[in-house]
Amino acid sequence: MTTEIAAPEGTRYVAVFSYAAGHAVNEKLDEIQSYRLGEALAKIHQTLDKFKSSFTRPALKSEYLLDWSLEAIAPLYQHRESDMNYLQKQVDKIKKQLEEFKLPLLAPAYGICVGDVHSGNAHFTEHNEPTLFDFDQCGYGWRAFDIAKFLHVAIRMKIDVSVRNSFLEGYQSIRKLSENELSSIPMFIKAAHIWVMGINTNAVGDVLPYGWFTEEWMDERLAMLKSL
Repeated sequence: MTTEIAAPEGTRYVAVFSYAAGHAVNEKLDEIQSYRLGEALAKIHQTLDKFKSSFTRPALKSEYLLDWSLEAIAPLYQHRESDMNYLQKQVDKIKKQLEEFKLPLLAPAYGICVGDVHSGNAHFTEHNEPTLFDFDQCGYGWRAFDIAKFLHVAIRMKIDVSVRNSFLEGYQSIRKLSENELSSIPMFIKAAHIWVMGINTNAVGDVLPYGWFTEEWMDERLAMLKSL
């Protein structure tokens, strides 16, 4: 259901959805839940291979994930020239390595992606059955990126590597990834990290306050990027 509300800044639009059964587990995700979530994503990808839409979304490729993100970050941190140069070098490196994998622009390797699958964007029932939500970052892209996006959030949440591996096992129980897809995932994890930085900085003054973006904010994100 959608409706309008009269907000101080003008008319705002609200979407109300039915409740997803269960609850979010966030950093408490276990191996069984992770496996089921991987299965669910693979099944979504298979279903979306046959789906055609007349609507347009940004393609989840280097131009959006990386170039656009740098453009969003730069106005807030242009005074940190050496760090921005480091980010640019990382972007160039990621783009070059992704090109070398020569991932196809055809299903099942490429198609509509959810864009933000993780243990906070799903509810699990007592029988560990997942319901996914929050599809606002969806778009056409490589399915390896969708997997990497989950892994990126899981790393940020400090979820154990065995639990992270269960997600990949669950996915591959439905759709086997090619060697190049598997090899590209670490690069896509870095791309996801930079993209999330761009999404955040792009929302400044609208969704997030300028005070959110401190020197510590950049320090923490650069430190994580260097650790990936």
